[in-house]
Amino acid sequence: MSQQKPGIRVGNYRITPLGVALMVVVVLVICGVILYFSGVFTPDTQSVPNIAADPSSAPVSAPPMELATNSPTPEPIEETPEPEPTPTPEPTPVPGPATATIRFLGEISADDDVLAAALQADGSYDFTDMFSMISGAVGKADYTVADIEGAVGGIGNGYKGKSDYNTPESILTSLSEIGVDMLAMANDHALDAMFNGLENGIANCQAAGLDYVGAAASQEEHDTPKIVEINGINVCFLNYTTTLNSKEKATDKAAVEYGVNLAKYANSKDDVDKAKAAGADVIIAIVSWGDDGSRKITSTQKKVAQLLVESGVDVIVGYGPRNTQAVTWLEVGKGENQQRTLCAISLGTFLSDSIKQGLDYGTIFEITITEQDDGTFAVENPTSIPTYVWRYQDGEKDAIRVLACGEWLEEKPSGMSDEDYDRLKKIWNDIPSLVTETATVAVN
Repeated sequence: MSQQKPGIRVGNYRITPLGVALMVVVVLVICGVILYFSGVFTPDTQSVPNIAADPSSAPVSAPPMELATNSPTPEPIEETPEPEPTPTPEPTPVPGPATATIRFLGEISADDDVLAAALQADGSYDFTDMFSMISGAVGKADYTVADIEGAVGGIGNGYKGKSDYNTPESILTSLSEIGVDMLAMANDHALDAMFNGLENGIANCQAAGLDYVGAAASQEEHDTPKIVEINGINVCFLNYTTTLNSKEKATDKAAVEYGVNLAKYANSKDDVDKAKAAGADVIIAIVSWGDDGSRKITSTQKKVAQLLVESGVDVIVGYGPRNTQAVTWLEVGKGENQQRTLCAISLGTFLSDSIKQGLDYGTIFEITITEQDDGTFAVENPTSIPTYVWRYQDGEKDAIRVLACGEWLEEKPSGMSDEDYDRLKKIWNDIPSLVTETATVAVN
């Protein structure tokens, strides 16, 4: 007889105890799901605390944790900087040879009609308008020199423009404003207002901020070389006059002892030697000489020029005749002992009222000083710039303007007559034959 297997028999099937257990579990799960959806286990929302309505009912949060005092502070992580590119060094600039341009104006004679044109309603004198059309040409150089005949603001018989020249000191301000740097004071009219007038002129130059040469207020000043540094080049200026129109006989002895450089009492060789000992690179001599109104070169001019060349002067610039005379090279000696000097014998007129005498023109003379490879300095590119004194009627008053001729070859200045314009162009065409081929003729 076989043994009866455990379990519950249902029809032809027998359910084992394990199967019974699984069936019970399944039945219970099904019953629970049915009960849940029937609402028996719906949550009681009334028992959930409302924090917004009653903050005191909110659960208390636990206090934040504090770091232990003995916890090590983490060290910051250092970032490795990006390496900066090494800059390419700029090449050290190589200085070029030193160079300087110097310009010299023609002679300024403030004649009576010039003074009348400068006279203002309040009794003062203003020369500004006379130079308003030439300022560009005057100011183009590194250094500019002018010559005014006679005393400048000297004391005595008042301002005069004939015989004994005494020019208002306001002309110095007008010249300074257009680029003039130095006044050459040794000329044949230097003592027209006596020695006191010369001393007063020196003080007026100082007040206007202008350098000056050819006159001195003391023996010490007279004996000290006048050296001006221009673009790193030491230029010594000398200034002599061959005559004082005998005025030295009527004034203080100091006038010729140290006051003004009269050529017959000067020693140009000593002056040049002193200048070189003081460090001068180039020596320029400005000389008042020759016959007024003449183009003929006198024996005195030749003699003085020869003496200056032998003394070692590099450049000679002449005033006095009020006419334009040649530009030329003068030489003495041979080989290594040769001295070659550039000489502008006369620059003519920059300002005057002498139109009827044909003394209404002149040149601005320019030189360039250039450093050489061996450290010496050469005088180069002599240039003449033709100028014209235009005199015309401005209402009831005479007016005067100084012009650079070359600037107006294509256009006549407003208000200029055809006659005056023809005169301007004639001067431009005549100057080259007067200065010779030694000097280039330029527009401005």
